[in-house]
Amino acid sequence: MGSRSRAYVTGSLIAIAAVACSGTSPRDTSTGPASPTARSPAPTSTTHALEPTLGLPLFVDGRIVTVTNGRQSVVARWPSPKAAYQPPMAARHGFVGLGYGRRGIVIWYVTRRDARRLAGPVAQSFGVSAGGTRISFSRSDLRKPSGPSRLTLLGGQHFNHTVATKRLSDVRARGGPFVGRRVLLELGDAQPIVAVWDPRTGQVTRLPRWSDAGPTDPVAHQVVLSFGDSGCWSAGAWHRSHPLLAFSGDCSVRWKTYSPSGAQLAGIDGVIDNGLVGAHSNRLVVLDARGGGVAFRSRQLPGAFQAEWEDRSHILVLARQGQDVVVYRCSVDSRDCRRVWTVDGSGDRYATWLVPYPP
Repeated sequence: MGSRSRAYVTGSLIAIAAVACSGTSPRDTSTGPASPTARSPAPTSTTHALEPTLGLPLFVDGRIVTVTNGRQSVVARWPSPKAAYQPPMAARHGFVGLGYGRRGIVIWYVTRRDARRLAGPVAQSFGVSAGGTRISFSRSDLRKPSGPSRLTLLGGQHFNHTVATKRLSDVRARGGPFVGRRVLLELGDAQPIVAVWDPRTGQVTRLPRWSDAGPTDPVAHQVVLSFGDSGCWSAGAWHRSHPLLAFSGDCSVRWKTYSPSGAQLAGIDGVIDNGLVGAHSNRLVVLDARGGGVAFRSRQLPGAFQAEWEDRSHILVLARQGQDVVVYRCSVDSRDCRRVWTVDGSGDRYATWLVPYPP
């Protein structure tokens, strides 16, 4: 995995998940053989002789699983078969993510032993700090067209300590990713704007030019900001309370994520929404995070919709192909992508995810 504070989360979860791309297998905690809903690709002249080990967990139909030497093991169970809007993330001693409750979206903290509802209803996003020690989200009733909203920052060993809150009486807010100690927000629905919340002072500063925030690298203070509905975006560094954007990216590059070192930015070039024409030509693209130059553009990965860094030079890509969800491993160094795992999925956009680690 990457360096920096990711090592803290990896150490906390070593009994839960296999996180090394080529490391030894953890103690086997599965209750039976590998699930029949997941399989390695048929051996070909281009595949590795050894069975695959994935450096990130997978969320599959309500289970979080690891794949070690071709064996799939369940390490946690989600309260529902879907994780809404964004993938669950590894956090201190477990996983955090969104699910559905009777009154709307619920944020969950899930470990091997149990699942605990942290809050609900909440807006459709959350953020995890560097090292996975804090969680940001907004309590907001989605049935109401506008506020109030309550921004919340949780910490503590099991996220049972409220670090900070902030009430916004006149707008619905979505809590987003961290940049340093600050939290990026999206305010409003019809024409959302980006804002930044400083939990230390309680100040919320609006950035009206931008409509969408993230991803970020909270350690290196880097950020991607988007504007309008076109998918166009810019990336750069965060300085005090405002971004200093260095370059504008291609509007077709979506689902962006920073590398563990913060030096590169990976994304899916193409269409990632379910049911839209054009996803057959999707590709992975890797950019220089500071200047925007293209370091690697993959061959076509039909149906690709999520990319996450496995380590400093490898990226796992999820792709929907019929009812299957295919996992590719792409190497920035050798500039190739290989199919390494397949899941017989339900086809639902929220039923299968790669589970990333925080920086």
